[in-house]
Amino acid sequence: MNDTPKRRRLDRILADGYLEGLEGWSAEEVRAARDDCRAEEAQLSYLRRLLQARLDLVRAEQRRRREGAGSTQALSERLAGLLADAPAGARRDARALTVDPPATQMRRAEDRLASDATLARVPDLDAHALTALADELANRETKISEKRRVLLDRLDRLQDELVARYRDGGSSAVDAVVAEAVRAHLSGGDTTR
Repeated sequence: MNDTPKRRRLDRILADGYLEGLEGWSAEEVRAARDDCRAEEAQLSYLRRLLQARLDLVRAEQRRRREGAGSTQALSERLAGLLADAPAGARRDARALTVDPPATQMRRAEDRLASDATLARVPDLDAHALTALADELANRETKISEKRRVLLDRLDRLQDELVARYRDGGSSAVDAVVAEAVRAHLSGGDTTR
């Protein structure tokens, strides 16, 4: 029996040495690692946007209080607009997966910060608690962004490795397409979307 604790996929991807020996990996191993990176990037992007939306709401409440304008009802009416805003500077959209992960898949520490219960408390928090929440949200968003940058670097390296193999004839792009179609078929997915 293996006594090594099971690590989350994201932790494995972010670990030093994750891509060690990449040149010796099979094309299928490289594609699987790339797909894992894409899935984790989609999760981190989703969580990052949730944290940004909560931070936008907290900052809007701070502004409302500073300016002495509007009631808490005015803030709640603006909530839909705050949460619907597109993230600033959309990047790497071409390879982003379209997902809507359920809240149960959120990371533990961020789960509490990104929850609807946190949103419901915002108007009731005193100025000190509101500032502390804004700081905590900003710090978590920064940490998620840092992880995402590392993950994107690994994803780029995996993609570059695949492109080099296709270019140099070490792997066939046709084989990659067939393998992807088989994987999608076996998992019940549809690759035509």
